[in-house]
Amino acid sequence: MDRGEGSGAVSDAAPHLFDPARLSEEDEAPPPQILHSRDLADAAPGEAPDYDYNFLDYLFTEETWSVGARAYLDEPGAVHVGLPRAELARPELAAVLVYLQRRFAVIRCLEADGYRDAWVAV
Repeated sequence: MDRGEGSGAVSDAAPHLFDPARLSEEDEAPPPQILHSRDLADAAPGEAPDYDYNFLDYLFTEETWSVGARAYLDEPGAVHVGLPRAELARPELAAVLVYLQRRFAVIRCLEADGYRDAWVAV
């Protein structure tokens, strides 16, 4: 999962707004596995790397599905989900969506043209 814009048709769907204060106070999603990692570009000695991604990966799994999301630590309040918005909006993933909405103000989903804001807190 990278921050690239991708290619293909451009998505012009406006993000859905949500109010974090109106969300359930309990997590119903399966507890995610959370992994901290860093992707650092190779650089010549004494030179700055081309990129330095420091992030947390969230992996939610059930018997019939799994959802991965990534939060870059230099971008607090936002998370990137490796699914299109239509998939994350499915009823069986509702608890995962609420889990993310309780923790992030912006949820970006992977569409045909790259990551796009799908849900934004009001």
